[in-house]
Amino acid sequence: MNLSKLRLLSALIALATLSLPLPAQDYADQPIAVLITESSLAGFAKGKVLGYFPQAVLSRDPLRRTKGYFIFDLPHLEETQIPLQIKYEPATKKQDEATKEWKVVTPEKLEYSVLTEQFLTKLNSLMVEKKSTEVAAGFLPSSPFTGLKDMGKDSYQFRYFLKAGSTTSYLVELGDRAKIEALHKAVSAEDAAANSARYLRHFATRNLQIKLFKLRSGEKPANPRLIQGVTLSRHISNEMPDGKLIVNYGAEVAPWTSPTVSLTYTAEKVNFEVLAAPFLETIIAPLLTEKGKAPVKLECVIGEEEGETACKKNKTGGNSIKGVLDATTSLNLIVEKAGVGGDDYRDLYRIELLVTK
Repeated sequence: MNLSKLRLLSALIALATLSLPLPAQDYADQPIAVLITESSLAGFAKGKVLGYFPQAVLSRDPLRRTKGYFIFDLPHLEETQIPLQIKYEPATKKQDEATKEWKVVTPEKLEYSVLTEQFLTKLNSLMVEKKSTEVAAGFLPSSPFTGLKDMGKDSYQFRYFLKAGSTTSYLVELGDRAKIEALHKAVSAEDAAANSARYLRHFATRNLQIKLFKLRSGEKPANPRLIQGVTLSRHISNEMPDGKLIVNYGAEVAPWTSPTVSLTYTAEKVNFEVLAAPFLETIIAPLLTEKGKAPVKLECVIGEEEGETACKKNKTGGNSIKGVLDATTSLNLIVEKAGVGGDDYRDLYRIELLVTK
């Protein structure tokens, strides 16, 4: 082929290339997974998986940067996608005077969000197809579905769906597929401890360590009985009602629960009030009751001065155990066996309360 023909062929190829449409830029897809669990304070440390979507996607159009989709299941794209709201801020650059190179001063910013109503509607329709339980009416997320950009390797986001006056909550966890798969395996495991740990994510809990001393006149208290398995628990969100005092008997037996009068967490501190009667009757009295005999009845000894004991008179005229605990403090209360007549000798016991995570 001579030079003139070669030039003609090159020109024809170039002209043909210019006449073809430019290849469309692919969607920028971020693979994620979604896990939805349900748990109730009444069923402490137990719950169920409502939905698991291992092939979800955040999909963004890089040409129209504010367009995109949240996709629950990529193989079923058309049926499972909902619009993604995107706030985009371009990167800012500055030219280096010495090298004349452009350097990024602030990177581009992307903030994704999903409308709650659309998310719930789509989620419920998908769970109906899977014959799962729907998220009950009136439940709203603890915060909007924003900030979905921050889901790198091993990271994930979560939102609680809550309803005023309910002790049930739903937890939506979404993010890196390997991370969510590990979470799904944990709640699906036959291992009760691993299973419980995941459902406990719905709640803020503190374990009570209880020491029981018998008091004898003229002697120092010694050799306490140690009581484990007692927990103060409330939903992790302050929007939910006050929590419960719980005695956990293990995976095979339903826990004993009693509503707290109040229960709040501030940093490492636990501020609580529980009714004294059910605490003493259910947790302490059985330890002092001899086999075959009538249950021991216990009463709080109320101090003359505020702060002498954790036992206090409450608004209803009964007794409460209340105070503030952290990892470095303890609360003490004195109880006695109920007797007949004010002069009867009654056995006295000191109860020491400590809190652990």
